[in-house]
Amino acid sequence: MARERHVKTGRVTKPSVTGLGDWNALTAGNVNVVVLSLSKDPNPKTTMLVFRPESAVPWAAAKLPSTHIARAAVARESTFLAEVHQRFSADVLRTIPRRLTAFENGMPPGAMVVQAFGGTPLSLVYARRGHLRSPVEVGRDFAHVARWLREIQTATIQSVGPIALGGQLIDGLRARHSGDRLTAAASDALASVAKRFEAFHGPKTVVHGDLWLGNILVGDAGVTGVIDWESAQICGEPLRDVARFALTYALYLDRTRPGDRIDGHCINAGEWGAGVDYLFTGAGWLPELIREFLRQSLSRLGADPACWPGLLLLGLADVAATADDDEWAHRHLVLLDRLKDVAQ
Repeated sequence: MARERHVKTGRVTKPSVTGLGDWNALTAGNVNVVVLSLSKDPNPKTTMLVFRPESAVPWAAAKLPSTHIARAAVARESTFLAEVHQRFSADVLRTIPRRLTAFENGMPPGAMVVQAFGGTPLSLVYARRGHLRSPVEVGRDFAHVARWLREIQTATIQSVGPIALGGQLIDGLRARHSGDRLTAAASDALASVAKRFEAFHGPKTVVHGDLWLGNILVGDAGVTGVIDWESAQICGEPLRDVARFALTYALYLDRTRPGDRIDGHCINAGEWGAGVDYLFTGAGWLPELIREFLRQSLSRLGADPACWPGLLLLGLADVAATADDDEWAHRHLVLLDRLKDVAQ
């Protein structure tokens, strides 16, 4: 799960960017470039969006990593994007960016140019005034993402087998937090949950790996594009994306505005993780809507719908084991420890 990102934008015409080689050819002429500076990630990348004249939809995007860890992440994404478009020809891949390799020659080490998409980040839709008070609008968010997941997962099935959501995840959690007193108890609870899932058989599909609100672009008709495939797998457990999206939606619920209470929901703002607590144990239309999304996804992917609390625990562990930021990872370990008994 990515940290909340602060974006600075600036628009220039006929940019001159030293050392970008063929990027200058791409941006030559009457075009606009928007530079997005992501300031809170520990290993940030700068993204440059190119707009053609009179168009409100970006045509291309360049991602420039700033550290060796960021370069490795962009390299993973570049490899995945090349492979996914080579391996699958389904129309649903229209929402996954294609690399524009012709414009990568001469760029800084580790930079990548890809197809860009129109649409609005779901994180911005989410933060609009009154959005979270509307069952219709929230239901539309989940309907859009559920349809996209169903389409991409159906189009990329490669095999069927036991649902293996534990294994490396638990090992990664122990390695990442080996000195933390919470790790042993959390790992034991996860092992029990993972064993329960292994009794079910489900498809192995393409997995995004970081399906949070900011990586999903939407329009009136649904998802228009999904970006940032740095943590993707060509063949993995699709329930990881289901858990990540549900947790993201709940997590940011208590961070949308200051105050004692989120309007329309029985939750106090400002207490980190309160939105996820609300998803596990709260009453009301919103937690029930998210739980129904989880139940339907579990059923579609071969598991018992009643296992949704266990899936969320594994999703918390996924973030705690893999998040780029150590503080972000540890917060999810604490939340996992606090909620581990709910899924039993």
